[in-house]
Amino acid sequence: MNADTSTPVSRKWLRPLTLVEWLVIIALIAVLIALLVPPVKWGASGFIDVPIRIFVFDVIEGRPIKGAHVAIIRYSPDMPKAEFPAITAAFFDELRTSQDHQTDDRGSTIITETFMTEVNYKSPEQFALLFNRWVVVAADGFEPVMTPVRHDTERTAKIRKRGELVVAVGLVKTAKR
Repeated sequence: MNADTSTPVSRKWLRPLTLVEWLVIIALIAVLIALLVPPVKWGASGFIDVPIRIFVFDVIEGRPIKGAHVAIIRYSPDMPKAEFPAITAAFFDELRTSQDHQTDDRGSTIITETFMTEVNYKSPEQFALLFNRWVVVAADGFEPVMTPVRHDTERTAKIRKRGELVVAVGLVKTAKR
């Protein structure tokens, strides 16, 4: 009988791997991991159209004010002076004669406004930047008022679920002179 003096087959496969072989193995493992990990959902900035329901009421009597004139303006404290809307008595007088948006019998009107949206590393959900829009209201016999739509941001999913933003504006009757 012939005695086999060669090394067993299993020993041939246990030789040390070369650098190229290690790199190929690492690349294969990286590809497998990449295929198994779910893809990243990227957010993007954009815009959202939001209906804003404005309720206008008499602060003293608590009754809705019919025929109040309502507008929404863009305002931010860091706006350049050239872009700042001139909020003067003439501005409110012009608003009072405007026929664009007036409240109904319930003291309500709806204005659709477009807001910027953002996603960032702190908030992976998309949110709307609501703080740079202001509701301006003027009505005959009442002092005019300007109030922000919101002081902060809000998730767009929450806005879509609600369907609209609500802003209540109370007016005080003009003092008799």
